[in-house]
Parts: sequence; structure tokens; C-alpha cells
Amino acid sequence: MEDTIAPTEQPTFSPEDRIRQLNNIDKLVADMVESAGKAVQALANADPNASTLEEHQTIFSDAVSKYFTLLSTVDVQLRRQIYALQEAGLVSDASTQDSQGALGSGAVRDQNSTMPIRDLLGETSPLDISWLNSRNDSVGRAIRQELWKELEHALDEGRSTDS
Repeated sequence: MEDTIAPTEQPTFSPEDRIRQLNNIDKLVADMVESAGKAVQALANADPNASTLEEHQTIFSDAVSKYFTLLSTVDVQLRRQIYALQEAGLVSDASTQDSQGALGSGAVRDQNSTMPIRDLLGETSPLDISWLNSRNDSVGRAIRQELWKELEHALDEGRSTDS
């Protein structure tokens, strides 16, 4: 005689439940930013509660640990929200995205074009922000260039004080 395992029923969430879940995710993201700030304060020796190096290291490691724990939680909860949207047919599956991943908004592409043609409402969207942003990284390059210059300047100052 075979034992049959009854399929477990998935809970059905109402739109209000989904909004509550998204609100919880929002709070977790705020907690992540707070943890990141504490880690930066510990690195910058700006934490008034710590006076020794060991206290700063403890504060930093606790903040980073909390940050990555929250990041994992947010990742899992957002994936659940995405799966729910996919099951409802509101967004396309990740496997239908192109190699650049710009189709995540649910846009429909023309076969001969890399630009999104219609969004979820069927409206034309020739200026899709994600598509435009993926084509131009001048701001990122400028910021990297500024950071490299600052780093070189700091290294030069460090070398001059060591001499």
C-alpha cells in the first residue's frame, strides 16, 4: 500500500498582504542603510561609543554582519514578490529576457530591434530608462576618474609625510 503525500496548499495573499510585505521590505532596506552607516562610522573612527581599535572592529563586524543578514532577507522576500508577479502574469519570466536583461519591466520587444516597443499597458515606450541607462556610463566613468585622482593624491601625500 502506497502512502500518498497530500500536496501542501500555498497560502493565497491578498493585495493588502502583498503591500504589507513590501512595506516590511522597505523597512528592512532602511535598516540596511543604517547598518552600512554604522560600519562606515566604525571605519572612520567617528563612533563616539568606541574608544579603542578593538571596539571599532567589533562595531564594524557587527554592523557588516547585520547588513548581510538583512540583505539576504530582502533578497529572498523580493524574489517571492517577483515570483508572485510572474505567477499572476504581470511580469515576464527571467528566461524571456534578452542577454542585456533590459526586458525585466515586462516590455515586449520587436524581433528586429533591441528597444522595447510596448510596456505592460501596451503603450509605446521608445525612451525606456533602463535601455537608455545601459547604453551610457559617462557618469560612472567620471566618478571613477575622480576617485582615482583622489586616491593618487592621498597616496602622494602619504609618501611625502613618510619621507
